[in-house]
Amino acid sequence: MYKACYNTAIKKGVEKDSMKQVESEKNGTVPNQKSVKFITKKKMLQSIKEPFEDFLHKACFNLMYNHQLLKKPTLFFLEQKLSYQHSTSEQLKYMLFETTWGYDYLWKHKEEIADQTNTKIEIIFEYLVQYPIKSAEFISFFKQSNNLHIRYLFMNYLINHQPQKFNQIFDDLIKYLKDNTQNQLMDMDEVCLLAIHILKSPLKDVYWNKIKTFIFANYPENTLASLLLDVPFGIKNREEELNKGKEEFQKDADRLFTTSIDFRFFLLIDYSEYISKNILESYRKILNSFQKDQRYDDALINIYIHRLGRKLEEYVEKYLSLSQSKDTYFIAEGTTSTCYRLGDYVIKLINYKWSYEKIICPNLYLIIKNLEEEYIRDSIGLVRAGLEIQPFLKRSAKEVPSEILSKFQMELNRLGYRHYDTLIKGKTGDNCLLLDSYQDADDPNPELLPEWFKEYPIVLVDRDLIFPLEKKHPKRQRKITY
Repeated sequence: MYKACYNTAIKKGVEKDSMKQVESEKNGTVPNQKSVKFITKKKMLQSIKEPFEDFLHKACFNLMYNHQLLKKPTLFFLEQKLSYQHSTSEQLKYMLFETTWGYDYLWKHKEEIADQTNTKIEIIFEYLVQYPIKSAEFISFFKQSNNLHIRYLFMNYLINHQPQKFNQIFDDLIKYLKDNTQNQLMDMDEVCLLAIHILKSPLKDVYWNKIKTFIFANYPENTLASLLLDVPFGIKNREEELNKGKEEFQKDADRLFTTSIDFRFFLLIDYSEYISKNILESYRKILNSFQKDQRYDDALINIYIHRLGRKLEEYVEKYLSLSQSKDTYFIAEGTTSTCYRLGDYVIKLINYKWSYEKIICPNLYLIIKNLEEEYIRDSIGLVRAGLEIQPFLKRSAKEVPSEILSKFQMELNRLGYRHYDTLIKGKTGDNCLLLDSYQDADDPNPELLPEWFKEYPIVLVDRDLIFPLEKKHPKRQRKITY
């Protein structure tokens, strides 16, 4: 049907008028309505033709792939129209195990396989292990690949499915956790997963202590503790798995605690009996800054889960050492964050941001400056956790005259921005405070700032919901999503 439509359009002069359009554009002349009409029609037909052709190619391959006599047309479709990625797991398995050409085709496209990995690669691993002599070059390719993720997938498959074959293929575990130059390390999360799978496999006695030592030496922040103890509810034999994890944790509790990137808070709460007191005391001293009603703030959980715990501890030590005051206490809690005093500074534990623009907030003299900021975003750019450090401001803006607030809004507009929230007396408190002096404003020439600002140096302290005027549809959450 699409072909008939396309041919009819050709007869009516689509191609001819398209050429006229090209010529008119070259000459700088305005295209006539007829040529615009035909070009639009051709684009429409093309938009129908391409997906329909793709559908036909896949349909033809689905009909042919398991017929040995149709080897040439099957390979034609794979080489010219599709790729192995379009095949299902069942088709891929048939190609490898039942045809004479499947292995050679995949070997020819090994780099493509390495760049576009998915669960189907385990079918290839299964074949290699079943026919190791025939597949020696393919085994060597995965084993020596500088794509360390591919290497991880291969090692992980062997540990979980064919542990007895692991030593036959990998003569030494540790050297394969680095690239061929021995300069680049395998991803920390993947190495830790390998370690946990080794712990649960027959390879434990040979490799567990080796890989654990390697992790402590090369990844000062790692996930070993959480993988040992954070056993999901609902899995088979959960209690047994958890008891094994506890047993292993007790053997090396101090190192597992101090190197944990995501689980230290939970270790403090639930497993402190296994950790040395001197280590716990220094850690508790830091966390005691984040208590509300004599209990740790729930916002800490979000910070540690998103691997910002180390950064929080670093900020506490740094900014308390820089402060004359050593006061630490809860200040306020808003919709998106919780604020604590940290000596001469404040630290904000961010749960999320309304804005998910690449630049969440501009740096203007009307806005408090972030001395530090760290945000963790999800795959679509939403902020899921964060930390901000700002100067501690003592002066409320509640008594600032309304005309000053109007001038503030007009000045923000003049600078090219709009604020989508209240300035003061909002549902969760004030979003503005007063600087000690206009000279503390985030501006290289504070003496040139407006006189009204010098008298009332008011600044936004909530760095969110501030967008350029030119953005008609800013990236802004309308409701809280978790």
